[in-house]
Amino acid sequence: MDTQFDASQSALVRVHLSRLRKVLEEYADGPGASAPLRITLPAGSYALEIREARAAILPQVRPILALVEFRGIGLEEEWRLFPGLVTELLGDRISRSGNFDVMGPFPRRMMGAEEPDLPALAGKFGIDCFVDGSIQRKHD
Repeated sequence: MDTQFDASQSALVRVHLSRLRKVLEEYADGPGASAPLRITLPAGSYALEIREARAAILPQVRPILALVEFRGIGLEEEWRLFPGLVTELLGDRISRSGNFDVMGPFPRRMMGAEEPDLPALAGKFGIDCFVDGSIQRKHD
């Protein structure tokens, strides 16, 4: 071709670039998937791009932390809701940290036992760890 040749106006060039683009994509998706470099030919471009291949970005997986409603020990009637409120506030704070997905609090009265079967709950809901505590009021 002479110096006046305009590749963007040539159907032959567009066809060959389209074929090359397809071959590069097939290689990157197949045998070249683990290659450290990725060669691409962006659509609408006539220039090859060579860059480091990036590993697939996986969604962030955080451990699941479950809260069991705190036990109230020796609390008078006006304090009976306090353990549940503390548990909910704790769950909110832990959730805001971004380090855990928080589940619960699981209310004790709904579990039918003073001591919940934590291994069974863990298996049923995929829970990684629990926070289970008590609140006791002493003196005034």
